Amino acid sequence: DGSDVKIVVQDTGLDESHPWVQKQTSDTEMINFSHYNDKDKKGHGTMVTDLATRYATGASVEMHKCLPSDDLEPTYNSFQRILDNPDGYDVLVMSWNTPKTQIDEIDEYINEIANEGIIPIAAAGNSYGETGSPATAKKCISIGALTEDGESVTNFSSWDKDDDPEPGFEGIPEVSAIGKSIIGANAEDGSLGHGINGTTTVASGTSFSCPFVANLVVDIVRRL
Repeated sequence: DGSDVKIVVQDTGLDESHPWVQKQTSDTEMINFSHYNDKDKKGHGTMVTDLATRYATGASVEMHKCLPSDDLEPTYNSFQRILDNPDGYDVLVMSWNTPKTQIDEIDEYINEIANEGIIPIAAAGNSYGETGSPATAKKCISIGALTEDGESVTNFSSWDKDDDPEPGFEGIPEVSAIGKSIIGANAEDGSLGHGINGTTTVASGTSFSCPFVANLVVDIVRRL
């Protein structure tokens, strides 16, 4: 039972009525920092939440709707809420990336959050090239994507091109998981991926390998 574990997800929102989300979580809360309504029109956040709670079930989830956005203000407001109540969270899931762009302010927030004992986990990105924030933060676990058979890295999965990394920071991604053709929960009227039916879709990306790893971390945290 993971009911003592609190996951905070920064994403496009959450369809709290989805049967998988209801079954796999002990509690959900949606906080909208974006400039849009609460609905998860994309379905991205709903699928990420599904995967982040799929095996180590029972955690509570606080969804911070920060996406889509034309600026970083929603994300910074989310970071600040986390820092204002660090004891209220265990794992931060960020299935988003600023492709090929490292942003100091984002990385500083992530490192500060990690210093408070919260474990930040971020997608490496799907740029077919160099990664960006938040995966570039030194205290963030960066996640790449593997093919369906788990034997090779996908061609879209981003990486760090630093040829001389600092000791203890040997490059990005630090961990990879399957991120190709993932079946997951789809929000009501969600446009994500290739819909199988009204509640399920198939999608690819480091966005979906990231919550798989997050769920393993949740499983470890709840055992401590």
